[in-house]
Amino acid sequence: VLLQAKYIFIHGGRLQVGTEEQRFQHRAIIRLLGHVRDPEIPIYGAKVLALRQGHLELYGKRNLRTWTRLAKTAHANDTQLQLQEPVDWVHGDSIVLAPTGKDTNETEELFVNGTSADGRTIYLGNPLAYAHHGETEDFGGGNTIEIRAEVGLLSHNVIVEGSVLEGFYSSELGGDQYGAQIMIHRAGFNTTQVRLSNIEVRHAGQAFRLGRYAVHFHLSGNLNNSWVRHSSIHHSFNRAITAHGVHGMLFEGNVAYNIKGHTFFIEDGIETENRYLYNLGMVTKGSSSLLNTDQLPATFWITNPNNVFIGNAAAGSRAYGFWYDLDANSFGPSFSRAICPNKEKFGVFRDNVAHSNAEMGLRIWETYTPREKVCQLGNYTDASFYRLTSYANGIHGVELTIVAHVKLIGFKVADNRDNGIELQEGLGAWDGTTIQDALVISYTSANTGSPGTGGIKLPNVRRMTISNVTFVNFDTPSQSCIRACSHCKIEQGGFEYRFQGLKFPGKSALHKASFKWKHEVLLKDLDGTLTGVVGGTMLPLSGILPPDRCNLDVPEASLGPIPGAVCQADVKFLRFACNRVAPINTFTGRRLLLNTSSSPSYSEVNNTVNWRHY
Repeated sequence: VLLQAKYIFIHGGRLQVGTEEQRFQHRAIIRLLGHVRDPEIPIYGAKVLALRQGHLELYGKRNLRTWTRLAKTAHANDTQLQLQEPVDWVHGDSIVLAPTGKDTNETEELFVNGTSADGRTIYLGNPLAYAHHGETEDFGGGNTIEIRAEVGLLSHNVIVEGSVLEGFYSSELGGDQYGAQIMIHRAGFNTTQVRLSNIEVRHAGQAFRLGRYAVHFHLSGNLNNSWVRHSSIHHSFNRAITAHGVHGMLFEGNVAYNIKGHTFFIEDGIETENRYLYNLGMVTKGSSSLLNTDQLPATFWITNPNNVFIGNAAAGSRAYGFWYDLDANSFGPSFSRAICPNKEKFGVFRDNVAHSNAEMGLRIWETYTPREKVCQLGNYTDASFYRLTSYANGIHGVELTIVAHVKLIGFKVADNRDNGIELQEGLGAWDGTTIQDALVISYTSANTGSPGTGGIKLPNVRRMTISNVTFVNFDTPSQSCIRACSHCKIEQGGFEYRFQGLKFPGKSALHKASFKWKHEVLLKDLDGTLTGVVGGTMLPLSGILPPDRCNLDVPEASLGPIPGAVCQADVKFLRFACNRVAPINTFTGRRLLLNTSSSPSYSEVNNTVNWRHY
């Protein structure tokens, strides 16, 4: 069945292919025609399948699953893939295979030549160009990490596609990137229902045009009876799925591949309680014609934290896998001073995977300080992120900028270029912002680049507690498990952070910490697992430390420019600062003298700290 049209507009009617119970079993193509000069319907545009009021329901053949992971490493020139779970994909289907290293160009689009009887082996129509890891890395002691390439299905029997332009209009700016769009903008409360299941959307989205996205739910309020499930959106010139001013929708089991701009896009910061379950996003490309943030896009761009993300995978983005980009208020047509995304209560984030992204696996930027009473100052409330696996990213596995009571629980990070986890500012109580039950790995056998230089990089202000963390494979001179003072100016710092339940198997025990300058940080060891001294403190060496109560020769903390020391629990430290100095140059070029003891053996010359204004 082939339906071709320039515009399809549903207002009070129904467009339906198959039903939930009786899926369409043949091939159905809805092909949207048009070019950049076509007149646009107000709000909806051109080359569009638009729903104003009524039903849009498209049901393709069911699949056992739309994506899975490799059961075994596949090597260059291999012609088959062994899978973790059985599939029912058939000859001629198009699939996509994720990279597992740091080069996003190692993503491969392939064709199925056949499938084994048990569905766990796929025979390829073309050999692999690159190796793709598919193993459990086991470091002993129960410390494992899954590094397995995702394999996603692109082909379905019900297709919505844009015509491929040729001739004069294709030569105009964006003319060859003018795809189809599915747009839902309802006329009133409870007037639309959208159910897209096991369909394929391709050659979609319209480049250089805001609001002209592949699948676009636009200012439609509560859509808890609508969904997009087990479908593919690929080769889109403008996003994959946009949730704009909608709540309660379900996006489940979808595969999005080769997308320009943020792929799964939450637009205004007002959207809440949408569920993103077990989706795969792969190869998110930058765009210079949408939002500024689209130049460094995320596979999942999240502007309100009160949404649900479970079991998703983000691989091969131009910048980020998951990006919580939280403003002080909602914005765009949804602007309201009563909506404060950066103070909003947290939804759910658990069991997600981010890898092979050019910058970071997970980013929370710029500020997230969830409050018991949203938009008000007052008590913080916890935001608990569970069991992210983040590996082979171009900068960090995880970066938090300014956060309060954000808890990273059960994270596994590996093969990231700079740091596994980096925090810039952590606010709140000692047990507020925490890292706990984590596995931090410098490199694995899948790593194709240089080992990560840092495990956890600490904030430049405030306090936090790190509990039950295991550091693995920090065993070269340039590596250290713990680094201090993220985004610090020179000689800034001096804050205390607390540690307990740490493990340093193998040579990682020789690379615990590095310091860049004196007085940079205080690492308080609550149980002796960092320093061997219960209640002890690891810190940079300086002239103010009493040699009878501090070990001034600590090789495992002396990997940076300044050697490390360990002091006994009875050595107390006080950080102080001069506030609101006026005039501002009062202390410029001067030194503060610190008398640490009445004993004449301590020289005032050694007990000086250079003054610095921040």
